Amino acid sequence: MILQIKFGPIDFGVREPLMPLFGALKKTNQLMEFQITAEYLGHQIDLNYVLPQWLEMIHFDNYGLPKDTIRANSPIAINSGFVAIGNVGMDENWCGNKLAQANFYGFGRMGWANDLTAAEILQEWIALSFPEVKEEVRKEIFELMIDSNRTYELYNAPLGVGSMMLPHYHYGPSVNGYEYDRWGAYHFADRNGLGIDRTSATGTGYASLYTPEVSKIFEDKSQTPDEILLFFHYVEYGQLLKSGKTLIQTIYDQHFEGFERVESYLKSWQTLIGEIDELTYNNVLERLKLQLENARNWRDQVNTYFYRMSGIPDEKGREIYR
Repeated sequence: MILQIKFGPIDFGVREPLMPLFGALKKTNQLMEFQITAEYLGHQIDLNYVLPQWLEMIHFDNYGLPKDTIRANSPIAINSGFVAIGNVGMDENWCGNKLAQANFYGFGRMGWANDLTAAEILQEWIALSFPEVKEEVRKEIFELMIDSNRTYELYNAPLGVGSMMLPHYHYGPSVNGYEYDRWGAYHFADRNGLGIDRTSATGTGYASLYTPEVSKIFEDKSQTPDEILLFFHYVEYGQLLKSGKTLIQTIYDQHFEGFERVESYLKSWQTLIGEIDELTYNNVLERLKLQLENARNWRDQVNTYFYRMSGIPDEKGREIYR
């Protein structure tokens, strides 16, 4: 028997903690499951090179075991490894977005050599996919892609809170789309704050499922990394995070930054006209224009929701719909 386990406890979201079963299971053959198809990561419309997130999950230290935890804890090592959900279509490039091919290549590459970095794998894919272009063009494509997963995270649900997207379609913002749904992707926002208390002291106790060393971090609001804070804790809007910003200002700043990053992607790609083949250029250009509109919608809807909920204005005075 082989148990196939999603890498995180929700559903392939842009920011989740590692599923605590990895490291806790000692006598079960295991596969760590990923999702190439980007169901919750932009539908292969929005640029999203997801290898940095995947490799972070693979190398997360739970129960003090080495990075080959899955193999070490599977009684029959050959019956362990990685698996992914991937869909390809009738597009010339299989993925709808030419640049989304990097995740298919990256999944296979990390499966055999997950000591490589996300940057090294991306450089390999670009060299293989664009062998005829100038070196400076390959560098430009690299710069567009390497932080694109973080960019997508910035204009989506903040700080690991969970899904805030349109039910069923899973593309585009809907802050309360799953708030009262049976799946349980809740943000619990009210006029004072938001986030889910998953501590043992006052919440669901989920944080206790990790190794004691990790659980101690997740139980403590002051130690939990900002990126995953709202998955484990309810936090008031005015609370200062490790960045020195309040929670509400972090939400505003991240969503404005995410949109601005996509603007820069579009401008950078437009400088490559004539440098790469016309089919690829037009394909990615079309997707980036769609992504810019998507990022704008996320920015405006999420910021407006939390401004109305908290009543706290953006300290930088940027436009938020009231």
